[in-house]
Amino acid sequence: MIASDCSMETFLKSLNGTDYKDLIYTAEKEAVTAERLLYQASTDPTRRETCGREYAQLLKHFICYMRHGCRPRGIDPAVFDQFRAIRERVAGHPAPLFDRNDLDCECDTIATA
Repeated sequence: MIASDCSMETFLKSLNGTDYKDLIYTAEKEAVTAERLLYQASTDPTRRETCGREYAQLLKHFICYMRHGCRPRGIDPAVFDQFRAIRERVAGHPAPLFDRNDLDCECDTIATA
């Protein structure tokens, strides 16, 4: 895992200098690794919950926003501002047809495998 502390800030800071495709690939690998913690019995239960569920869900929201450009539902505005800053900085992302940042999208069905 890139962010061993399961912090979204740590993960997002590690993405400096990556292009769009590498960014998506790295986020998907991180989400898969985080979700695998749910199934490891040797992992501390609180770490499993924090890293497995919460962190993986934030990563999925990040992937959804980077791919589709719509704001995930129920996300903290401070975290979303970090997502938006990265999307604006990274070249090569698909441009939405219209400003969808004000819409709430549900992107819980992302396949991360």
